[in-house]
Amino acid sequence: MKGMNDFEPTFCDIQPLEERVAVLSFSFSRDIFKPQGFLKKTAIKGDVLDLGCGRGAVGPFLKGVNPEINLTGVDSVNYF
Repeated sequence: MKGMNDFEPTFCDIQPLEERVAVLSFSFSRDIFKPQGFLKKTAIKGDVLDLGCGRGAVGPFLKGVNPEINLTGVDSVNYF
């Protein structure tokens, strides 16, 4: 049985950060944020906790939506 730190890279982990952010931007814009999704971009504000952040692709995207957020990313896997 593998432990939490027995990490096997997936497609999302081996791609450059900029590419992962671009993919997430497309997906979030289409599926999460209005007009098609369920969340207004103005909801991204204040303190944001990204649990299971991985190597951090969601953080740069959220900072792009609102550079004023206080972002903290936490993950149980040691990637480095």
